[in-house]
Amino acid sequence: DIWRRNTGFSFHGDLVLPIRMGEEISLPFVVEEVRRFRGQVEEFTGQEIWDDAIEESIHVYNRNRRLAERLYKMRRENPGALDGLSATACLVAGFWMRREKHNELLHGLVEELENGNISQEGKVPLLVSGSVCTTPDLLELLLELGADVADDDLCCGHRYFDAYADESASPEEALAKRLWERVNCPAKHQCIEDRATRLMRQVEDSGARGVVFYLQSFCEPHLFDIPYLRGRLQEELGVPSLVLESELQSFSRGQLRTRLQAFIETIRGV
Repeated sequence: DIWRRNTGFSFHGDLVLPIRMGEEISLPFVVEEVRRFRGQVEEFTGQEIWDDAIEESIHVYNRNRRLAERLYKMRRENPGALDGLSATACLVAGFWMRREKHNELLHGLVEELENGNISQEGKVPLLVSGSVCTTPDLLELLLELGADVADDDLCCGHRYFDAYADESASPEEALAKRLWERVNCPAKHQCIEDRATRLMRQVEDSGARGVVFYLQSFCEPHLFDIPYLRGRLQEELGVPSLVLESELQSFSRGQLRTRLQAFIETIRGV
């Protein structure tokens, strides 16, 4: 309702997802929601959305996610190949252009980086976890301070390409099942142990020496998880963490620099 009342778009559709995702009882509901949403779009445009068109779109988006996965995998295996700020810019660019064009550009970049010479920069590898990173300031400051984002756990980053739609299933079922089984944000009730295990695996795979939890202010679902996640990281991996809260793009760059610098120096043992 907030979006509906405060935006002037000619079309507004809600894709309502159940709180308890990943459980068998909720999958039929998600399938029906996708089907209902499809009908809303058809009614608004006055055109039928054919299964063939959805299947082609699924194929294009799956390719986009595979290319993004290759990019992240290469960065984990070859630190310094592409810094976190540039990698994020490459991924987010796809949200502002047709995926076919983004696939073309992303494929060219990945091929060039995989066949090029890798520069080991010796920066402190970190992992950023949260919902979305709405400003490049955080990533820019990390680079300035001698650190870099080796991997992330963000809605607009790693979690975006964490699951693929099944191209052998019917279009509506494929889209619904991807939504249903993918890694969800804390707003959906799933086992917190699963999220902690996944986060720790990412830390180990990327070689991250610290985790920065970058959260939107007053986002209680994320904040509720933080004590448990920080405890597991410290106790089982000996990996320190830092919690930052931001009101979208409203924060003090100087204050952010001070906290990040202190955190990085702690990791280095300065």
